[in-house]
Amino acid sequence: TEDNWRRHQQEAEGKKQWREDDDGSTLLKKNMDMMEDCFILDFNPFDSMNIAKLSFTIQDAHDDADDDDDDLTVVAEKGKVACRDYPHSRHLCLRFPFDKTPHEKHCYLCYCYVCDSVAPCEFWTIHSHASEHVEDWKSQRELMRLKIRRSNWSNSSVPVSFTE
Repeated sequence: TEDNWRRHQQEAEGKKQWREDDDGSTLLKKNMDMMEDCFILDFNPFDSMNIAKLSFTIQDAHDDADDDDDDLTVVAEKGKVACRDYPHSRHLCLRFPFDKTPHEKHCYLCYCYVCDSVAPCEFWTIHSHASEHVEDWKSQRELMRLKIRRSNWSNSSVPVSFTE
């Protein structure tokens, strides 16, 4: 509880060996004192923390995982991630980030933003660059939808009945 933490904090106050980091911030020495199978923390774990101040990178499975310089590392996930585990438009793919990988690359769940068909579509060399953030691609998507609707309507058989 918070009271126990404060008590341990006060007891350990005399034992802590502080040092100043290169940037002027105060840190505990790397070999932290242990007391009753507990680590003595130099902060209150019950205080809220602004995680926006942390820097982090999401490493791909192919990246070198020996990088110890990251402040935050994702070690587990719970549940599904929409743009990775379910069908998604190519520009939203998390396996092949749109701004960091060639647009022609796609995962097995990617689909064409323009055609709404499984990637790669018939026009993939062009359509792979499509995203919802560009008006021209939005217009082409709408035109394709209208074209498909008209095609479906003209190919459907309409039952006709005659009465006497």
